[in-house]
Amino acid sequence: MSELFVTGVGIATPTGVNSESALHHRFPDISGSGDALATDRSRDRKVLPHIRYKDPIVPGGVIALQGALAAARLEPAVLQANPFRYGILLAAARGPQHTRASLFQSLESRDGKSVSATFFSSCGYNIAGSLLAASAGIVGPVLTLASSDDALGTLCRCARRHLGGERTFAMLVGFTEGDSSVMLVIEPEERLRHRELSRRITIRFVAASERGPADAEFGGFWQCARQWYGPGDRDDDALIVSSESRRPA
Repeated sequence: MSELFVTGVGIATPTGVNSESALHHRFPDISGSGDALATDRSRDRKVLPHIRYKDPIVPGGVIALQGALAAARLEPAVLQANPFRYGILLAAARGPQHTRASLFQSLESRDGKSVSATFFSSCGYNIAGSLLAASAGIVGPVLTLASSDDALGTLCRCARRHLGGERTFAMLVGFTEGDSSVMLVIEPEERLRHRELSRRITIRFVAASERGPADAEFGGFWQCARQWYGPGDRDDDALIVSSESRRPA
């Protein structure tokens, strides 16, 4: 298939949303000024307001997803026209850990006889991906994978398989964990020929042995976010990911 490109990036952190200031949370060398702090939790109540309960990892993921779609100029009407042609791939280290903790507290408070149905139904590892998809009207493939030292490469390779043969038009890949989320829109070249974009980042697949240091703590996603929102000339950026799984030494 043709080359793949990152056509949009969304980021939500305690220091900002979809901006250079948002990067300050991960990269202290980048200025955190010029953007209002995003610590006001009232913003979370505006995300999926019809959902009564959301694990804390969900609102940030939805905000990052919305930012990535806006950056890629994928309007809601475009997704709604072919909702089965778009999918989401997430990596998660701990998943909805706050909900699990609340579930155990519920079980203890009820002397081990029952638990809150709300907490129980929100404990699933894929709950964040499901709610992210619902927020955008996406009904294509949605999958959450355990994180690894090659999380970005794993999800990009998976996205490449889904995008082959135009089974899907675009895949959103990323993570939402703790108080931070990063989402990328990945599309094949043929989908971009007649669409104007503000910019794009080429994805280059290399052998795992050439990939460099392990991608700990979702470092690859953070680096892509820095390439997109960080200061400096970014015209020739490329996102380097492994073309194969890492093997133990």
